[in-house]
Amino acid sequence: MPVRDEEHADNMLRMAVDMQEAAAQFSSPAGDGIRFRVGVDSGPVVAGVVGRRMPRYHLFGKTINKAESMEQGGRAGRVQVSRATYRL
Repeated sequence: MPVRDEEHADNMLRMAVDMQEAAAQFSSPAGDGIRFRVGVDSGPVVAGVVGRRMPRYHLFGKTINKAESMEQGGRAGRVQVSRATYRL
């Protein structure tokens, strides 16, 4: 079970920035830098294991959908933060 963390927003943002910094140290075989987008939102989610042959832990809910939408609409190398997360 996940453990409640009052500093989850700060921890997630630190991890996102750390991931961006780590990726900057590598390049693709073509020599291009590795850059990706991150979307962070805070709110209720439902979690569970999905699948029998290859079980995976998965999160569901509007919070996940919003973070995914922010990530898809963001710029590579940037961390998109929702208003809900920013307020925390």
